Amino acid sequence: MMFAHFDQVLDQVQVCCRDQAAFQQMKQMVVSDWQQRRRDQVLLRISTLLQEPVDLATVLSSVATEVRQELAADRVVLVRLDAQRNQHADSSDGQWVCTSLAEAVASGVTSILNASLQPFCFSTSALEPAKPEQMQVIADIYRSGLPANSIQQLERWQVRASLRAPLFQGKTLWGWLWIQQCTAPRAWQADELAWVTQVGLHVRLALQQATLLSQLQQRSQALNEALEQLSRSQIQLRQQESLSSLGQLVGGVAQDMSHPVNFLCSNLVHAQNYAETLLRLIERHQQQPVPEAELNHSLVEMNLDFLKQDFPKLLASLRLGAERLRQLVQSLQSAACAEPSKLQRIDLHDRLDSTLVLLNHRLQPTPEFQGIKVIKEYGQLPALVGYSSELDELIRTLLSRAIETLRAFYQQGWALPQLILRSRFIPDPYGSSPRVVLCIADNRPVSSGGEEIEAADAMMDRCRRIVEQHGGELQCYAQPDGGTEVWIELPVSTAELVEPSCDAGENRNQPHLCPLVVTR
Repeated sequence: MMFAHFDQVLDQVQVCCRDQAAFQQMKQMVVSDWQQRRRDQVLLRISTLLQEPVDLATVLSSVATEVRQELAADRVVLVRLDAQRNQHADSSDGQWVCTSLAEAVASGVTSILNASLQPFCFSTSALEPAKPEQMQVIADIYRSGLPANSIQQLERWQVRASLRAPLFQGKTLWGWLWIQQCTAPRAWQADELAWVTQVGLHVRLALQQATLLSQLQQRSQALNEALEQLSRSQIQLRQQESLSSLGQLVGGVAQDMSHPVNFLCSNLVHAQNYAETLLRLIERHQQQPVPEAELNHSLVEMNLDFLKQDFPKLLASLRLGAERLRQLVQSLQSAACAEPSKLQRIDLHDRLDSTLVLLNHRLQPTPEFQGIKVIKEYGQLPALVGYSSELDELIRTLLSRAIETLRAFYQQGWALPQLILRSRFIPDPYGSSPRVVLCIADNRPVSSGGEEIEAADAMMDRCRRIVEQHGGELQCYAQPDGGTEVWIELPVSTAELVEPSCDAGENRNQPHLCPLVVTR
């Protein structure tokens, strides 16, 4: 539809023109060019609309509005073919199940939006087979040779003339762009058919993009679900490993605690007897007068000399047993009370010693196992800043793996197992990034796996993540002369850097209360 000012300009030009035939030819060319430019602009708007990130029904409704306004039609419907419901339908008889997905209607025209259009006739005559993939042009339903049932159906929808263009999704028929004239017949022009074909191509591209986007979203959702499942599996595996490690640890600690408890219980009986004997001796001494011969006889009977020698030893043994229990309890408290999400200042040597206390039952000799010799080569370290529970898990995992590996080699006929713990402080000359190095080594036989051991199992992966979370590095090596070594390097914050005191170093050189073979 041309604007009023454009008609006025043409009227003024016609008044001044002497050759009316030339004017009409010029007018036809101008109008045709103007319509083509305008339709190109509409196509551009439609293309822009089809690229909007909104739902398909909303976009198609906007496309229907643009097409209806451009062609001055009474109704424009985008009809979608229901592929699932048409699986068992016979397309040759025109019995297709369709749904009007989007619509634009003029005032006074009945809406058929979301209506189930069945049957939808594609044939132009009773003798011509249906060709839904081709454009159908009907200028007047009463002069098109349509079957009577098709005309009745079109009358029910108020259709007098129609133009139906197929819409494809890839190579599959998706639906149709159905342009209808309801008030009167309409002779569809060739340029209108060409323009509708271009609109169909744009919609086809949009449908293809929508399909690709839907597939991408489905794959993204599937990947997210797989990632969530993997994350849940990792968490579950980590929990199972933690529970298994905790179960072994608790079982070992319970066994380790049973020895000092049994020792205390059995020796308390002797201590009670010694105390009762001394009390009886005091009571006799308090009796007046006490014959010297009778007193000497009581001293011999009570074996006072042995009692004076054994009673202090018994008390010292009870004290050592109680101290051993105190160490176990403190180590358990340190492992259980660490806050997982709170940064703390950590003494790495204390964490190592506490873990050794908990794992002591795996280090001690038994009738079947000669024990593991623990060698400590500690340097002076500043306090670290990190997550206490995770560093405890790291140390416990690495020590447990090393101990179990040494025990396995001993069962294979190999002797003299040793576990070596080394620590060093590496200062930064510029003071920006000092680091702490911890080495956990053993003297197992030479491995044939190369210089660097690939520790790819879940437990070592977890240890590696803990070290990386603290900004450090973890490496595993096989020594040329035998033995393996786990090298952990952790950074120390300059703000948290604390120079170790001499008292701390002297206290570390005191004898270890655990019955371990220790060299420093």
